[in-house]
Amino acid sequence: MKILHVINSLELAGAETLLTDLALRLSQQNIDVEIYALKASGSLLEEKVKRSGVRLYFSPISSVYSPLQIPMLVKHLFRHKYDLIHVHLFPAQLWAACAASFAHIPMITTEHSTYNRRRTVFFRMLDRWMYKRYRAVVTISKATAVALSNWLPEIAKRICTIFNGIEVSYFANAQSVDIKALPSLQRPLLVSVGRLEQEKDQVTLLKSLPYLETAHLLLIGDGPMRGQLQELASQLGVTHRVHFLGRRVDVPNLLKIADVYIQPSRWEGFGIATLEAMAAGVPVVVSRVAGLKDVVGDAGLLFEPGNERELAEKITALLTSQEACRQYAARGQVRAMQFDIKQTVEQYKDLYLQIIGKKTMKLNTSFLEKPDRVDRY
Repeated sequence: MKILHVINSLELAGAETLLTDLALRLSQQNIDVEIYALKASGSLLEEKVKRSGVRLYFSPISSVYSPLQIPMLVKHLFRHKYDLIHVHLFPAQLWAACAASFAHIPMITTEHSTYNRRRTVFFRMLDRWMYKRYRAVVTISKATAVALSNWLPEIAKRICTIFNGIEVSYFANAQSVDIKALPSLQRPLLVSVGRLEQEKDQVTLLKSLPYLETAHLLLIGDGPMRGQLQELASQLGVTHRVHFLGRRVDVPNLLKIADVYIQPSRWEGFGIATLEAMAAGVPVVVSRVAGLKDVVGDAGLLFEPGNERELAEKITALLTSQEACRQYAARGQVRAMQFDIKQTVEQYKDLYLQIIGKKTMKLNTSFLEKPDRVDRY
């Protein structure tokens, strides 16, 4: 079985991390897996793939939005014989749908978010055509499945849910960094991981800090809002308590020194960074959005998105009770075991075999048991 993954790039983010983990683990099972990215990013994930021996190809076209991506991908598909194409993210989904129409290779796609910015009549028609080119549309959470089926009811029968996964033991057994080597940090210590952008809503997290007085915050990740967030920290008078660490390779080790982990997102398809914190044994406070609720269940505290006062109250509830911290940390580790990457890989492998006709199985449409709220699409 020979599989090609197609994606915009391997920049360090959730979809890209899932693809990398999936490709590397499948290759370890003697499945021939290759990756085709519409552009190079020079990221840590690219280096990881290259070290693994999995073949990584890049389109020669500079813009991921250029229709010239189609003939380049068609050329690649005819040059290499694949049994299945697995596509992630727009516009890679669109260009692959066009290219595969020429190459006649079965395709699946994974939908990674509950939020689709393509909200015009034209894009709805385009999405309808595009998704119908795929034999199956995998969603990473029930919330994502419901959001997509609400947007395009006619493809609901093609949708199945395979939850994202992580290597739980990698985070559970990580060694903590020496906090004494970071002299500017003081406890209690809050940690949040994610791209610095609107949807992750670090703005609300910063606005909660004046209510927390002594807490320090580690923001791990980078993005277009970094300057704006640094300015906001200055305006709030909390600059000395906010530490912008940028992209890090030692996230598991940094999680181990956290007293509380916070994910304040306005919307999330799944919330893999939260799952990593739970696996590391850190009590979590997350926004009350469907994708995060799928992950956390009753193993963490929830607050209304954008409500910095409620967020501060939930953080305080943990910081003032060692017993509450201990209980939520233990619950989180138990729940994280349900999302081990080994299960994710086996479910994708089964789906691949079904699509190419080597295994019979039924698509899981249990997402139709809808969550009580869908936040975006």
